[in-house]
Amino acid sequence: MDLNLWGYFSYNLELGGFLNSNNISAIDQYYLNTNQSRVVLDKDYLKSFKLIPYYTSITQNKFANIFFEYHLEGKLMDNLPVLKNWGIKSVIGLNRSQFSSEHSYSELSFGIENLGINGIPIFRLDYVWSFENTSLLRNGLVLHVSNTFN
Repeated sequence: MDLNLWGYFSYNLELGGFLNSNNISAIDQYYLNTNQSRVVLDKDYLKSFKLIPYYTSITQNKFANIFFEYHLEGKLMDNLPVLKNWGIKSVIGLNRSQFSSEHSYSELSFGIENLGINGIPIFRLDYVWSFENTSLLRNGLVLHVSNTFN
């Protein structure tokens, strides 16, 4: 969704479940697309969580995932005199997964993108806070490397 001078929104919504959840083997259950390393080599930010450990959120019930990002397109960084001409842009993100009324996982992130060399964007750096239900689980920096170089 383009907001002209105020940037744009990006989102991805995933809904799913199983028709017969009584007889599902472990391999067939739904696993969140997760990452626990602090360096990511995938540029598709709207399909995976940034800080959740592997194999911790598994379900054989209904689930809903939303991935949301707001790209400010320089509205924040262009107001800082030192960074104005660097082409760095800021992005705010929210990822959420709901498995049941008792279990949810959320991530809130603030990042800067278009970090690179000689105008070639190579990196994106996010600071992420992750929550299970309402409790803070972990937080930290996540470095995304452009998949152009993979």
